[in-house]
Amino acid sequence: MAVVDIPRSSVDDFKQRSEFAPFAPGVPQLWKSYWDATGMVDLLASNTANEHSAKDNRAPRRYAVIHDGGGETLRIFVRANC
Repeated sequence: MAVVDIPRSSVDDFKQRSEFAPFAPGVPQLWKSYWDATGMVDLLASNTANEHSAKDNRAPRRYAVIHDGGGETLRIFVRANC
C-alpha cells in the first residue's frame, strides 16, 4: 500500500500513464477493510469528488483511489497484490 500526494495538474497524466483507468466516482466499499488500520477510512469515504480505478483487476490486483481534499494537491491511495 502507498499514499502519495501529487499536484492537481498531474492527475490526468497519472491516470493515463498508470494504466489504472477507467476511473469511476466514489470509493469501493471493500476499501474500508484495506485502510481501516490507517485511520483514513473516513477521509476516503467522506468526499464525493473522490475517484477510484474501476478496472477489473483479477491478476495482478491493483487499485487506486484519488482523494480530492481541495486545493492544488490530491492524495492517491494505491493498493497492489502480487
